Amino acid sequence: MLTEQQYVRWCRSLGFTQQTQELLDQIRAAPPARRVGGGRTNVTGRYPSRKMGVTIQFESHSNELAAVLEYEHDPECLEFYDQPQPRLLLEYQAQNGRRVRVLHTADFFVLRRHAAGWVECKTEPDLLSLAARSPARFQHASDGSWHCPPGEQYASQFGLRYELRSSRDINAVYRRNLEFLEDYLRGRTPTVSDGARQALVEVVHTHPSITLAALLRLAEPCGADDVYGLIATAQLYVDLRTVALVEPAGVQVFCNAAVARAQDALMRGPAPATTERQAFVAAAVGQVIVWDGKRWEIVNVGASKTELLGSDGAFVELPHATFEALAQTGSITSVVQTPAPHDTSAAGDTLDTARGHSDRPCGVCARGSPPVRAKSAGCAAAPRPAAR
Repeated sequence: MLTEQQYVRWCRSLGFTQQTQELLDQIRAAPPARRVGGGRTNVTGRYPSRKMGVTIQFESHSNELAAVLEYEHDPECLEFYDQPQPRLLLEYQAQNGRRVRVLHTADFFVLRRHAAGWVECKTEPDLLSLAARSPARFQHASDGSWHCPPGEQYASQFGLRYELRSSRDINAVYRRNLEFLEDYLRGRTPTVSDGARQALVEVVHTHPSITLAALLRLAEPCGADDVYGLIATAQLYVDLRTVALVEPAGVQVFCNAAVARAQDALMRGPAPATTERQAFVAAAVGQVIVWDGKRWEIVNVGASKTELLGSDGAFVELPHATFEALAQTGSITSVVQTPAPHDTSAAGDTLDTARGHSDRPCGVCARGSPPVRAKSAGCAAAPRPAAR
């Protein structure tokens, strides 16, 4: 949840008017407009949000709870409120031609980094039925998305959004993974020790795209809780939106998302190489590249790997084959030659510093880390988590 100072800066960054900020102040300060109740097909509940510091109501276990879990763990979501008030005034024309004005309480109000607005969650069958009865309020676009024109019109006067969220858009794999990692995401399990983290990151670094099943076997001295704890805190990377953690044999684990994207480019195969790209593959220490919209400096070219230091301090080691595949597929969009001779000793110092940041999420652990099968300090065996 934002501090008051962060909130004011956020409002200014989005250019909100005084009127909009006053509305946001009301939404943030007010309690939920109502207490949700269940029906014959709904399972209601209350989710204790660590991000918000309060319990969040949900009216449907299969729909609204999925939204709550995403908001809770999405870094782009800054705050979210259930049953927000004041209510919205929706105006539209009914099928009989009569002008309708209704007060409406949305399911959530969400503050994101670059936008804010109301969110209403409905099942796809309900939306189809509602669209038949109230076509001016519920509209199905050609791309499959749903819209509420009166809600969008009301929100637009404040520079805000209104989103109609269908159950069809729920990523079932992502939701299942968030539920699986819930204890780790909420800090209910012991913190992973530095020794265990360094050992496990070293294994993944040495074996790019290792399967989760293989990593769990190698991690037995440290425990499965350590592995899942690193995944939950993004110190090891798994694409949680596409692969289910409950099927570890089919889950690939990487040091970070950049390495995962590089491996994916390698698996797709190289495109026909150009002279410019071939020259890039042979680049020396000190060259600056642009990869995935970010500048990286080549700080070392070893016997088997190329080491990159990002403009934000991130450090990545790529096998030469992966590095070359990125260049040949155009994932590396440009190469900038440094204007003056590069001081390789300085680059070495920078590289050593990057390697030494063992507490950086998804970073590469320092050389000399103990083998994962060797007992390291704080690396006590832990039972595998109970099936979820």
